[in-house]
Amino acid sequence: MPKLNNRYKLVKDYLRRETRLKGYPCELVIEVSNRCNLHCAICPRDRMSRAIGDMDFSLFRKIIDEIKNKTEMVDLCFAGESLLHPEIFEMIKYSKDNGIKTFLQTNVTSLNKDVSHKLINSGLDLLVLSIDSAREDTYKLIRGGDFKQVIENAENFLKIKNQDGRRLPYTIAQMISTIYNRDEVKDFMHIWKSKGADSVRIKYFNDRAGSVDRSFAGVHSERHKGFPCVRVWRGLAIFWDGRVVPCCFDFSGKYIVGDVKSESVAEIWNSAKMQELRKIHLSGIIDSIKLCRNCSGYKGNFFELIATVFIDSLTIRKLTPIWKQVRKKYDP
Repeated sequence: MPKLNNRYKLVKDYLRRETRLKGYPCELVIEVSNRCNLHCAICPRDRMSRAIGDMDFSLFRKIIDEIKNKTEMVDLCFAGESLLHPEIFEMIKYSKDNGIKTFLQTNVTSLNKDVSHKLINSGLDLLVLSIDSAREDTYKLIRGGDFKQVIENAENFLKIKNQDGRRLPYTIAQMISTIYNRDEVKDFMHIWKSKGADSVRIKYFNDRAGSVDRSFAGVHSERHKGFPCVRVWRGLAIFWDGRVVPCCFDFSGKYIVGDVKSESVAEIWNSAKMQELRKIHLSGIIDSIKLCRNCSGYKGNFFELIATVFIDSLTIRKLTPIWKQVRKKYDP
């Protein structure tokens, strides 16, 4: 009930146009590593201007110790491949032991059988397999990795999980829809449903606030519009070195709002910079912030906002593939 009450406070703060919030972040993005073994055309990482590294477990523990009993879920990925962190399984377990749900997205290249067993046994709640194509030639164009190895890894993971009768992690096979793979959507959905994925998500391409070439998107790239962005009323994103940004679209740290090495999450959450950012969103003059001016990531509506009162962060992630299909069918 405390976490439900916290969600209620956040939505209430949003609807009342508050900038100093009574609620606590219900979801945090924690970048355990920004190292990666791929150079994906749809990812802004190669344009990132900050240092490369892994988060120390001591810093991770400090964050979790503060947010336990308040934050619902941590997203353990940002600008890198989290499975490259040597202590990723311990990080997942530590989060779970402190009552926090865990989410991870992987490019699948490192998901061999040994890693699969460890990931399943870690207690991870939600896993997204970022595959993005049903064909090798398209995969090479978008991600540039070893398509056959990725498919083999994903298939083995699903076999191990399903043969053991394990419910967790809830596993989503994901394709980011671009002009290059849009004709593969039906095949992709059929393939991964038949292979035992819990769900298949077709995600619209997002240019990460203008950090990636929008030509990949075709008709789906739209600027932020409508309501003030709910992201700055729901959570924060923490780099591997402890610096904090308002959301996961700020790959290069252009809008630093704090540092968890020297400040608490609570202090940063209601810092002068975060309050000013919320004021700007409420005023409708988001063009004054380059990060937000170029953002095509948020297309919210009132019903999605209200749903966050009653539905926890993990369930929202699980329902997203279904909700995307509904919106695609009924949106003009």
